[in-house]
Amino acid sequence: FTMPWYPMPAIVFLAVTGWTVIYTALQFPLQLIVTAMIVTVGYPLFQYCRRDP
Repeated sequence: FTMPWYPMPAIVFLAVTGWTVIYTALQFPLQLIVTAMIVTVGYPLFQYCRRDP
């Protein structure tokens, strides 16, 4: 399988996704803070629960 015009589709995808994340973070800073807090608490909890007994 080959991707036409590689790597342009990947670069365009990353640019659009990055712009969306930055725009959303600037428009809704409270939601960004809440989301960051949830991830900060959730990831260590996930790692703790994933451990073998």
